[in-house]
Amino acid sequence: MTGRPSERPPSPGEARAWGWLAHLRDGGTTAWSSWSGTAEPGARVLPGAQHLELVRRLNLQARTDVGPTARPDPALVERVLAASPPGRGRPELDLVGVVPDRGWGLAPVDPTLLPRPELVRLASVLLAEDVLAAGGGRDASPVQPPPRRRLARRRPSVAGDPWLVDAARTQVHAAGHRLGHPDAGVLVLGADLATMIADTWTARAFACRGRLTGWEAWVRQLPERDLLPRGADPVGTAHARTALRAGLAGRVSDPDTRGVNVVLDPALLPGLLRVRSLDAPPAVPADAVELARRVSATLALRVPQERGRHLMRTVFLGRVAGLPGPPLGVPAELHRWVHRRSQRLRRELADSRYPVHGRPGRLVSGPVALARRESAEPDEGGVLATALRLLTGTERSATGPAAGSATAPHSDPHRPLDPHHPHGLQGGTPR
Repeated sequence: MTGRPSERPPSPGEARAWGWLAHLRDGGTTAWSSWSGTAEPGARVLPGAQHLELVRRLNLQARTDVGPTARPDPALVERVLAASPPGRGRPELDLVGVVPDRGWGLAPVDPTLLPRPELVRLASVLLAEDVLAAGGGRDASPVQPPPRRRLARRRPSVAGDPWLVDAARTQVHAAGHRLGHPDAGVLVLGADLATMIADTWTARAFACRGRLTGWEAWVRQLPERDLLPRGADPVGTAHARTALRAGLAGRVSDPDTRGVNVVLDPALLPGLLRVRSLDAPPAVPADAVELARRVSATLALRVPQERGRHLMRTVFLGRVAGLPGPPLGVPAELHRWVHRRSQRLRRELADSRYPVHGRPGRLVSGPVALARRESAEPDEGGVLATALRLLTGTERSATGPAAGSATAPHSDPHRPLDPHHPHGLQGGTPR
């Protein structure tokens, strides 16, 4: 944010910046490096460079999704200009050419060259505000499970793959039933190992637990330690639940495994939970999962974890579930390790005494099947495009692949732009 004493006239750089701000407020898409118009100051300070660039990207996204004359809601534009990104207080980044480089602090920047995560970081603040507002605000009462009915059927508790567990528990509660009768045992839900690994990180991204390591760093440390995350280890979960039940029953020296069942076939789960049917867990593309991680971290600064988790898994999930794009997947260089580890997991399950519903072979992630699976890691261009579409409300109405995704390499308004191109984007049209 660039300040100016009110008694002196604006410098040429400041007048140019105020002209660009007016252009962006009018729906313009011309890049800062190509802008030459001027205007009188409209306030004491200019918004930060990342704020101005995010407005320009919103204008570009609206044109991409709706039409050449479309523009974002003016109220959204003003929210962007007034927002403060997490992790850095005001003042924000200055525009290059407006203030000199002082040699200390944050240097002025060309906004078109800002890294995409910098823009996503700012967008996550606005999305967190939207999620909070749609969920009733900070003080809304948390959702409680249905009350335990006196003559209700005894339904087991569920554990294991957290994405499968949350989907099952949510649907059973929505039907007015309650899980977790102490005499009904435990169902440990599982799938093939690659799916469970992706599900575990997806659940963490929606958990509102504060800052979370990104998918790339998190998944690549698994083979280094040769350990499975708790949500991707049904045998380990079954052991833990058996020990817990034995401790509660006073039978630590002779644990009974009969009350703990491993469920690998989703078609069998409704019968085991004594409900008519269960839908598959919501499908979320990889870019939206990464965006959920960013929004969740921002939301965690505003509400308690349980409240934030509920908002992320209802309000935000409702907006991104089913969006186009490949789901999250284990990177190709880890396929061999996943295959070997899944075979070991199958052997561990076979050596245990737990009742298994479904073939134990369902745990195995074969290398051929993994190579053919349509999955991906998050792409920063796709994450930014998803954030922009959620802000403009065009995530469902947009046609074609998200701008910036791997499937649309020539229509990415969010790639590093050519600062010498007259409109900052090949084929663009200034306003």
